[in-house]
Amino acid sequence: MEIQLLLPWSAAARQANDAWDTKGFREQILSNGCKVRYYSSGTKYWYNQYNQWHHLDDPAVEYPNGDKEWWQNNQRHRLDGPAIEYSNGSKFWYIKGKPYTEKDFNLQVKGSRSSPNT
Repeated sequence: MEIQLLLPWSAAARQANDAWDTKGFREQILSNGCKVRYYSSGTKYWYNQYNQWHHLDDPAVEYPNGDKEWWQNNQRHRLDGPAIEYSNGSKFWYIKGKPYTEKDFNLQVKGSRSSPNT
C-alpha cells in the first residue's frame, strides 16, 4: 500500500478533501500521527495514532451545540475538571474511564497530587 503525503495546497489534497466531503467528514493528520475529523454536522473528534478518541488538555469530542467530552486512550478522563460538559450545564467527572461524583473526584485528585507515586 502506497502512502502519499498531501500538501494542503496541492491538487491531490483538494481532490482528497472533495472525497472526504462524500463521507461526511474531513480528516486532518497531525505531525505527531494523531488526527482530527471534522464532520459535516459540526462535530469534531480527535484521535491518537491508534485510532482511539484522545486529546491531551483539550476536549477530544466537541459538538456544535457546545457539548464537550475529554478522552485519553479511548477512556473518559480529565484531572482538571469534568470529563463531560453539556451545554445545558450538566457535568460528569471521570478518571481513566471510571465515573466519580464531583466530591469524590475532588478528593481523588487532591489525594493523587499529594502522593508522589501517583
